[in-house]
Amino acid sequence: SQKLANIHFWLQLIGGIGMGAFMGFAGLDGMLRRHLYFNGEFDMWMVLAGVCGTMVFLAWLLFLFNIIMSVGLKGLIGIFLPARNPEAGYQPKPVYS
Repeated sequence: SQKLANIHFWLQLIGGIGMGAFMGFAGLDGMLRRHLYFNGEFDMWMVLAGVCGTMVFLAWLLFLFNIIMSVGLKGLIGIFLPARNPEAGYQPKPVYS
């Protein structure tokens, strides 16, 4: 559905930019990667990044739901199964002159 696609787009866009921005702000404040901070000096940035990460997660759940509703579950699974017709494929048939 077009409405779900638009919701997915905006959630993904805002969540992705927000997550990167808030993690960047934490880095500008001095937070190092792969380091534990127990005193909570970067909690605000990480909570905001977590909210934006949740938006990205919800966007992908909506994307998956939209694909399943559009193609159907059998159609989605059928993409990953081998073709029943051995001559079926995505290559155009050759033109002989």
